[in-house]
Parts: sequence; C-alpha cells; structure tokens
Amino acid sequence: MSYLSDRLAAYHITDKENTFKAQAEEPGRFCDFRFFTESEPEKDKKGTVLGTNIVINYLTPSGEVAYYNHGNSQTRRFSRIRYFDPDRHGGHKYFQEKGTEMMPFNTPAVIEVYRKKKELKTLYIVEGEFKAFKLSMMGIPAIGIGGIFNFKDTTKSKMHHDIIDVIQTLKVQNVVLIFDKDCIEVKWEEKKDLSKRLNNFYVALNVFNELLKPYNVQLYFSHVTEKPGQKGIDDVLNEPSNDTAAVLSELQSFTAGMPNRFYLYTYQITGLSSYKIKQIFGLANVQNFIDLFGKELEKHDFRYNGIDYYIDDSGKPVRSWQGAERHYIRVGTEYFKNIVEEDHNGNKEVSLTKWTIETIKNDYSNPTEFIRQIPKFDAFCNIPENDPAKYRQSIRSEKAGYTSVLYNLYRPLDHEPKEGEWRSINMFLHHIFDYKNLKGQPMYEMALDYLQMIYLHPAQHLPILCLVSKERETGKTTFLNLLHSIFGENMRSLDSERISSQFNGNWAGKLIVGVDESFIDTDKPTVVNRLKMIATNRTIPIERKGHDASEVANFAKLILCSNDVANMLKIESEETRYWVIEVGTIREKDPHMAERMEAEIPAFLHYLKHRTMFYGERTRLWFDSDDYATEALARIKERTQPKVWKGLVEVITEQFAWQKKPRIFIDNKTLIMLLANHGYKQIDAGRINAAMEDHGIERTVNSRDFYYFTDRSTSFNTSGRCYIIHSDKFYTDTQWEALMTPEPQQQAEEPY
Repeated sequence: MSYLSDRLAAYHITDKENTFKAQAEEPGRFCDFRFFTESEPEKDKKGTVLGTNIVINYLTPSGEVAYYNHGNSQTRRFSRIRYFDPDRHGGHKYFQEKGTEMMPFNTPAVIEVYRKKKELKTLYIVEGEFKAFKLSMMGIPAIGIGGIFNFKDTTKSKMHHDIIDVIQTLKVQNVVLIFDKDCIEVKWEEKKDLSKRLNNFYVALNVFNELLKPYNVQLYFSHVTEKPGQKGIDDVLNEPSNDTAAVLSELQSFTAGMPNRFYLYTYQITGLSSYKIKQIFGLANVQNFIDLFGKELEKHDFRYNGIDYYIDDSGKPVRSWQGAERHYIRVGTEYFKNIVEEDHNGNKEVSLTKWTIETIKNDYSNPTEFIRQIPKFDAFCNIPENDPAKYRQSIRSEKAGYTSVLYNLYRPLDHEPKEGEWRSINMFLHHIFDYKNLKGQPMYEMALDYLQMIYLHPAQHLPILCLVSKERETGKTTFLNLLHSIFGENMRSLDSERISSQFNGNWAGKLIVGVDESFIDTDKPTVVNRLKMIATNRTIPIERKGHDASEVANFAKLILCSNDVANMLKIESEETRYWVIEVGTIREKDPHMAERMEAEIPAFLHYLKHRTMFYGERTRLWFDSDDYATEALARIKERTQPKVWKGLVEVITEQFAWQKKPRIFIDNKTLIMLLANHGYKQIDAGRINAAMEDHGIERTVNSRDFYYFTDRSTSFNTSGRCYIIHSDKFYTDTQWEALMTPEPQQQAEEPY
C-alpha cells in the first residue's frame, strides 16, 4: 500500500470518484483527469525506494486544467505535493513550485454547478484539499485553500479571482468559511504568548470578511466542536460512529442554537464588528480569553498579548510580576517561597520555605516593583476545607475593631465531585477493610465512614490507623498513594526516621500523615507519646531547623504501615487510639489499578458527599473503640505488655475461665503462687500492687469467703485483703458470652 492509496482509502475515495472529465485544450473535447496522483518515488543515497508523495492537481471553476506561467513562454500544470515524510523535508508537509501563487482547489461539486451556470445558494471554503473533496463527495459545494490566508490573489489585497468568479457567476448568497477545531484551542507552554496563534485565525477570518464585503453575500464561520473528538470536518465525516446526516444538517443550518449543536459551531460574521469577531477566539480582552480557556490555564502563569497573568481564586486575571504573586508571600515580617518537593514515593508537594529579602533583590532586575507585588499577610492559619465553594486561601479575621489577613496553610483539593462509577476503588477498599473486628464484623463500612469524615469533616480527630502484613505487596502503600491522589498537598508521606525527628516543619498541620514501612522504637516512649498527641491534640508545635518554634492547628489523621505484625510499636493494654488491620496478599495484581482508581476519584468523592454515615459519634475519636478492636491490635498489645502485667493477665483470665463468674476475688499471696506456677518467678507483692493500680484495680476489701483454682478441677479457699476483679476489664461482651456458653457434650457412641 502506498501513501496515496492509504489516504484515498481513509477518505473512501474510489478511482471513479478521483477521476473527472476535465476540459481539454481543444474546445469541446474532454480528458480523464485525476485530482490525486503519485509522484516519482523518493530514494535514499543507495537508491532504495522510501516512498511516494501525493500530487494534488488543480482545475479551474469551469473544469479546465489549471496552469501557471513558468519563465517567459512555458506554462505548466499547477499542482501541490503532499509529502509522505515531512521530516525528510525540514518538517514541511507541502511543496509547490517556487514563485507560483496559491490557487483555490475547485471540487467536482462546484465545477458541475459552474458548468451548468446554475445558481448556488451556499459556497463552502475550507482549509485543505482533501477536506474540500470529502465535502464535495457528500454533495456540499466546497473550495479548498492551501492555508488559512490562501484565499487572496497575488496582490494580497483582493479575494482570489477564482473565488470571486464562482460567487458572481453562480449568484452565491452565503459563504461559509470552515476551520479545524484547533483554531479555538490553546496549549500552555511556559513563556509562550498563547494569543499569537489564535490571533492568526482571527486575522484570517477578519480579512476574509473585509475582502468579501463588496460582493453582497452573507459570511458564516464554522469550526469543529470539542465534542466529537476529531480535529477537522474531514475527520468528523470519516468517523463511522458519527451521525453523518446530523453533521451535514449542522453544516447547512445557520440558525440553530449554539447549545444544540454537537459537531459544528457556526457564527454569522456579516455585520459583526472586529471586536465581536475577536470574542470568538478569546481575544477581546484577557477576561474573554480566560472565559474560553480557563481549564487549560488552571494553575499556570500564562502570557497573553505579551503580558504575564495568572488566574486568582475568583477566576479573575491578575497581572503577574515575574511570578511574585504566585511564588512568594510575606507573612508578618518574613518572606516565604513556594518550593516543589518530592518524597520517597515520587509524590510532588509544594511547601513554603523561608526566603530572605536580600536573595529576592539579587534574583530580579526590578526588585522594588517585584517586592511591592508580593502578597502580604499578618500571620498563618490552618483551616481545613475540602469544599471548593467554601475554601479560602486568604482569610480575613476581625475582632474588637481590629482586622488581620491570614494565610491559610491548607491547600484546596484538585478534584471536583462528579457522579459516576468507582468499581476499582470499591474493590480495593474491600481488600483492605474486610478484616473483622473482635465482634466478628467486617470494617468496610467503618472505612467508608473514616474516609467520609476526612473529606467532609477534616477537623475531626480519628483513630490512628495501622495497616500491617507479614507479606509485601499487599496494598498498604497503594492505599497511602490513593489518599495522596485525593488530598494532594494536605498529606505527607514519611518514614519512621522523620516521624521520630524533633523537626516536624514539613508535616505538622497536615490533614493526613502517612508513615510507610514504619517501626516505632518501643524504647523511645517520647515517640509513642508524640503519636498519641498527634491523634488527639488541637494544636501542635512546629519545629524547624534554625527557626523559633510556633504552633499550628492540628487535625492530623495518622496512618502507619508496617510489615511487622506484632512489634511495629508499643501499645498499652488500655490504649484506645489505635485501629489495627492485618492486610492480606493481593491475589491478582493489576499494574493499572492505581491509574484506574485515580480516574474514579471524582465519582468516589461524590459518593462520600451524599452517603449516610454508618456509625454515629461516640467518642472524641468519633468511633467507639470496641468497634475497631481487632485481633491484630490484641496481638500487638500482648507482645508489648510489661512482664508483670502480662503474667497477671494470664492467671486472672485463667481464673475467670475456671470459676465462670463475672467477678472474682484474689489476694497477693495467691497471685504470687499462681504466677510462679506459670513461670513468672521472683515477682513480689509491691510489683503486683503497682501493675494492678496502673490498670485501675485496687485491693478494697478483706474477705474470708473467696477461692481460687490451681487447675480446672482443684479449688482452694483463702482469706485476706483481696482485689475485686470484674470480667469486663479483660473480656469484651462477645468474648465473655462465648466463655460462658457451655461446650456441647459429645454423645456416647451406640454399640453395634
């Protein structure tokens, strides 16, 4: 297959349609003419054929072969070359003989009407010969031009005589100029003036309009919309899934309302001022430009008509002084710069770093004006808000006649909730949170409540979530990455060393603090206490190297991930802040799971926004600790218990199991003996008293009426000052009910 045959096949152009009866040089005689033919093959230096180009041949409006003068006496047929490999020709797609003017490409639909001298109500002008030919095949009389300005004659001051000839001879009433979709598109590039390319299209349309005014026709302008996903009118007509009848209907309708159009936008140009035409391309003013292209410009400084701007929180353009407003702030008497940092997972985050005014002066050529443009705030604040309609970067605070402007350290979310499916996220959350609590309940609904609280009520303190697993690649890090994709710069991912460091300036005040591959040294109680403080305190001190300590509002949700299921940190038996889940291995690994989940975030947020909470508020961490008590948590508590208390738990729970009473009595002498029986030797009464008091159990009565068991069937009476111990100190309701339920007796087997 050659380049020509491929192109003709794509446009469904048969040899019959490509062949036309052109007027021969002798009057009254016709010859077979082909609009698209092949050039001589292109070869490399070794003579190897690389390919053939397409020769585009031209006819006059009457169907005669188009010629041009070459030299003093020679004439040649006019044609253009479409290269199969533009890179071999310096990036140029087309070639024509040097010194020749551009000619309009007359199609069969136009020539047939011209030959019959019929009236033509509407003439279509489109950039590109193949586009014009495709329209002609669909019964649309179209003329092609080789570029958006190639409708002018050699003087560049008049419309090309072929176009005027067609308009006047066929008494054309309407002319429609068609451009591709990209005539109203911008692609952001740093320091690139985004108005220049758009201005070329505006000038072309405006000049076309001016040159057409003497001929008493109505001019319309059409371009392909963004909806079908194709660039040019030929692409739209060639796409099998498009409704061709609807395309042609929109193409020939000039009065349909703009919102009802799917394939083409059409504007009446005749009678419009230059200002109104500029509005079509977003060139009337910078606000008009933002109204059309705001999504493409979001979060970027951009250049428009030689001036740099950015879009503020209200959607208004603000002139940018070399990035002063976007990259720097002054808080109090100190300057700060937004710095892009990258963590160990590749997540990029923006953080404020202290910057000296001397450095700023050295970096810019006009420092006085630059510094004057830097936004000024009186102090920092940290007010979490995930609703974009309510979020404020700059907060005005007033009291007793005083006013301060505060800089909010919390960042707005990138995602806008939108109804849709979130199957991949749902499946992933089931994988993580179908783990059961001690009541036997899966914690999936609690996980949704947990995420919903973070999203809708970010200031609410929540339990410290710990994801543990023996194996790697279970999804723990993927869960952290999902939260980072949702909450962006309001989350920090750290390692154990950084959470243990006294310097916390890069994460203090964040919404979520994730610690991956964590192992908290149980010999450092200050670190464990810091975790508890982060989980519950309203404020947290910020400590940075070389800076004075300060405080910021604290609403952090701690998430710890570890491959050590029993020793990741020290958790005391009475501690209620921790929610520990053991995560299983992902059976079927999906390399594209992360991308799919990120695409579903808007739908997931929409679900959370409208979902009814499963659990009501019970404690300062919202949930009741019994609802997130798990076997994995119990295992860590057991492994990190002090030796004395660990032994006491063994002997006391054994007595409950044997006595079957919700309350038991026991004295120190008996406990020392029972501990020795379990291998806990040399533990005296003082250590027992201290351990029992630490857990809220005191010796309160003297009794002569209590007993204990030394094994399941042997009991002994004793007396003395004893502890009264209640079962709910050591068992949940479910565990106690199971303990008190008699074991089913086995029936004796009947003899044969």
